[in-house]
Parts: sequence; C-alpha cells; structure tokens
Amino acid sequence: MPLDAWLLLLPVSLAIVALTIAEGVVLSQSEGRKHGEEIDPNDEVFAYGLSNVAAAVFAGMPMGASASRTAAMAAAGARTQVPSLVAAVLAGIAAVFLSGLIAAIPLAALGGLVANAVVKIIDVPTFRHLARVRRGDLAIALGCAIAVLLLGPLTGLVVAALASSIDVVRRAAAMPWSTLGVPPDGPEGRYTAADGPVEGTGLRILRPEGPLFFANAEDVRTTLTAAAAEPATRWLVIDLEAVSDIDPTAAAALTDGMAAAADRGVVMAFSRVRGPIADLLARYGLAEAVGPDRVFATNRAAAAAYERQR
Repeated sequence: MPLDAWLLLLPVSLAIVALTIAEGVVLSQSEGRKHGEEIDPNDEVFAYGLSNVAAAVFAGMPMGASASRTAAMAAAGARTQVPSLVAAVLAGIAAVFLSGLIAAIPLAALGGLVANAVVKIIDVPTFRHLARVRRGDLAIALGCAIAVLLLGPLTGLVVAALASSIDVVRRAAAMPWSTLGVPPDGPEGRYTAADGPVEGTGLRILRPEGPLFFANAEDVRTTLTAAAAEPATRWLVIDLEAVSDIDPTAAAALTDGMAAAADRGVVMAFSRVRGPIADLLARYGLAEAVGPDRVFATNRAAAAAYERQR
C-alpha cells in the first residue's frame, strides 16, 4: 500500500481508536457501578490493546466494546464470560449455516433490535442528577448525545471532547480571588478571607484559587494592578498555596503586576510557595524579580517581615 494511502487512513484510524477507548471505558465503568465493581481504566485499555495485537497477528477482526451487546448481556443477567462464548459459537453457526435466512431480515428490524438493546443503557438518573446539581454539565451531555445521533459517533466524539475542553478552560478562567485578613486567633493563626488590607496596616494578601494560565492571565494583571493602586496598600503579598500551575502568559501577567506595584511604591511578595511552583517562579525569573527575601513560607512570616520594615 502506498504511503499516501497510509497517511489518508491515519486520521480516521486515530479517531476510531479514540472512540473505541472512550466507549469501552465508559461502558465498563457504567456497568461496574451498577454491580458494585471497581473498574481500572488502564486495565481496560491494556486489554483492548493486547486483544487487537492478537487479532492482527492471527488475521482476526479488530476488537472493541459494544454498547448493544453489553446491554443485551446485562438484560439477560450475564455475570461471567460464558454467555459471550456461547454467543460467539452461535454467531459462527449462524454465519455458516443460516446466512440466507439472516439476509432476508429487513435492516429496519435489525436496527430495531439494536436500538431496543442500546436504549436500556441510557443513564437517565445521571441526567436527572446533572439537572439538579449543574445545568451546564447537563447541557454538554445532552448536546454531545444529540451530536452523536445527528453527526455520527466519530464526529460526536470530537464534539464531546471540544465541548468538555472548552468548559474546563471556562471554569478555570473564572478563577476567584480571596483577600486574606487577620487570623481570628491572633498572629499565630491562619489568615482567612477578608474584605481588604489587613486591618490597621498597609499589608494586603491575595490568594488566587486555581492555576494561572492564558485564559485568566488578563484577570491576574488587572487584579494585581487594581490592588496595588489602592491608597492603603503598602505591601502586596500573593498567596500561591492554591496555585497548581503558572504558564508563560500568566507569568508575563505577574511581571506586569509587579511593575505596576513598583510604579506606585508597593512592595510585592509571594507566600506559601510549594515546590513545583517555586521552580516555576525561579524559571520565569519572578523569584529573582521580587528578591529572595520576599518569598515567604507562610503568610505569618510575610506579615512579620512587613511589620519589621514599617
């Protein structure tokens, strides 16, 4: 087969692989929950891969999960692999000796049999649960289901992946910020949410509640600039405890915020910096920009340093 043919088949093949894995894992987890069984997705994918390697070696058919067969087996009360073996034997006998009779069955009738089996695995309680707890997820689930029906499983899978990715980015982009205030149990306590700078001082502690990346970089820039512009602010401490990642775009936004603070004579510092985030601050040059004496293990240490320089 020429190389051009291989390249032409590659995108479709990858889509089929993704569909096979997604369908198999979702089916196994769905049935596992119904029967109180723990399903390891890695084991499922490994089994699919191994069975397809064996099929390729022995010139067999590609292997994958089947929603209709799963539903039929579940409806029949199957609990072991024996019904599948019996079904395989019967299918072989039918293909060899009954192909003429099967060919006479209308396609609409066969489609009805498949639809009757598949409809039983539609998880209506999950849709009801999503309707109660998160309408956005319900809209995505319904939209993806409609996409599969109207556009086919491959295109529907692409739509589902894109919709889920967009929703994840949207949620992360709407990251909240907390302003931390005086600990209720004194200086040795934990700084908690407040409305402004620490009472009676010019110390302001802000905590972003999520990863800092391109989708919320502008929010990072405007939040830091606005906080530094407040007349009462003398020190601006960024509590990074809840931050799991900082990408280059967000690092540039932090740099801009530091520049805005410096223009107003506001000292900027970082607190509660965990190991991976400390490495990122060093890699982006942010730790060097604020100075090693402005990176604190705790908010109490930052507050103590601020009090010493007042």
